[in-house]
Amino acid sequence: MGFAKPHRLGAVLAILTTVAVTVSQPATAGKVIPLPKSAIALLRRSLDRTFLVNIRAIITQRDPRVDGGFQRVRIERSREGRVHCTILQPLRVQGVESVDDGNRYRVFLPDQKMLIDQDSVLKSTEDTDARMALAAKNYTFRLGNRARIAGRITSC
Repeated sequence: MGFAKPHRLGAVLAILTTVAVTVSQPATAGKVIPLPKSAIALLRRSLDRTFLVNIRAIITQRDPRVDGGFQRVRIERSREGRVHCTILQPLRVQGVESVDDGNRYRVFLPDQKMLIDQDSVLKSTEDTDARMALAAKNYTFRLGNRARIAGRITSC
């Protein structure tokens, strides 16, 4: 297995750092925590680096390498903020895994038998307010339908 510390990870980072579009209503110790009523409040909650519950999800997101393409990613995140992602589809990037423990960010590329190791972006001092301001400059937000999935209320 080779090791590399490139200055830019380009498409690999773009693949692995996308925010999930659907979030479910967590239950903590029998108490249900209400979902935010606006898309901006929901985004703020997703950008905040404090979490109430552990999360396991499989999401479908746009593939940054293929125009109009999508990919499926399994994401596991602990309350402490540690994140493990595995790309499930498409086949050309299947098995690419990343782990971010808040200190180190590691990406394993199975086809190249390469491990990329670098400082975690979570160590940056950029706060939620600065990230929200940047998002507001570049995007329009709206909250989609709410639905019950696996017994939990979700928002898109």
